[in-house]
Amino acid sequence: MDKVAKSGLPTNEFIIKCTNRAKIKAPIDLKPVVRELKRIGTNLNQLTAKANSGVIRVFDLSDTNKELAEIYKLLNEIYDANS
Repeated sequence: MDKVAKSGLPTNEFIIKCTNRAKIKAPIDLKPVVRELKRIGTNLNQLTAKANSGVIRVFDLSDTNKELAEIYKLLNEIYDANS
């Protein structure tokens, strides 16, 4: 019954899909991940702005920006695969 609950489908629909060998996708709640990534992006933008204005000295953050962009790309792929 755990697979049925994770699928979010009624039991009868789950059984029908299993007998048809259809793929059953469990819904993934990405909201907490997206929320945290937005916070990280906001903090990164604030650091970049302060560094550009001379308020603070930081190392090159371009690699960090690239990594964050890659995370967003992968997150979009996960979302698309589950829609």
